[in-house]
Amino acid sequence: MRVRVPGSSANLGPGFDVLALAVDRYYELSDEPLDGFEMVGPDDLAWTALKRTGSSFDRLWSRSELPIGRGMGSSAAACVGAAYLGFRRDGLEHHRARDEAFMVADEIEGHPDNAAASAYGGLNLAVGGRIHTDVPRLRPGQFYMWIPASVSFTASARAVLPEALDIVDVVAHAACCAAVYAGLLNGSWELIAGANGDQIHETARLSALPDSAEVVSQLRAAGHAAWLSGSGPSVGALIESGGENMRPEPAGDWVPLGVDTDGCVEVP
Repeated sequence: MRVRVPGSSANLGPGFDVLALAVDRYYELSDEPLDGFEMVGPDDLAWTALKRTGSSFDRLWSRSELPIGRGMGSSAAACVGAAYLGFRRDGLEHHRARDEAFMVADEIEGHPDNAAASAYGGLNLAVGGRIHTDVPRLRPGQFYMWIPASVSFTASARAVLPEALDIVDVVAHAACCAAVYAGLLNGSWELIAGANGDQIHETARLSALPDSAEVVSQLRAAGHAAWLSGSGPSVGALIESGGENMRPEPAGDWVPLGVDTDGCVEVP
């Protein structure tokens, strides 16, 4: 059996731990060797997820288009894929296996946003333990990511988060989160600009990522929605038009992305 799982861009600015977009870059996992796949090492997070399903495999093979430590949901994709593989092997049908795989990945990750995008595809909103999945109104060439060579890991990025927040900032933050979500659903670029309104995590995280901070600043100054993707260092951007002609500095890969709407699936 072979499964394919999309990566993700989480937070979308103010949607800290609650919003994520699935991207058309993938992690694949197989229970048999395939061309281009490498054997999964004993310390890989996929084994942790698989163990929680109660299923067991002697060996697994994987390949990935998701760079590790760049804010593209590589760990969530690995957890979802491994858990889904285990549940499917034990006889669960697709939708049930996907739901169970999401719960395993959410528990391991400690936050549901990336796991939801990898499991279900599309635009995901996590509210009160429930996941709402929709298809955003984005055309090809409107979603980009700046991906540098450096890395950032979630545990260290969370360590710099503020311990207390001002109520005025919380209110403004909630408004921006609602705006970007609504904007993506109805195609309103005025509302999508809410992605620039985080008041919780980006200031602290960007202070430790000066190149990412510079790219975010450039994109916002040009009138675009931009955010630190997950814990970074990659930067996501929504650009109504002309993104193909942009090259943010400092240097990094400027990658056009699509939104995956399939989520975790079994592939031939």
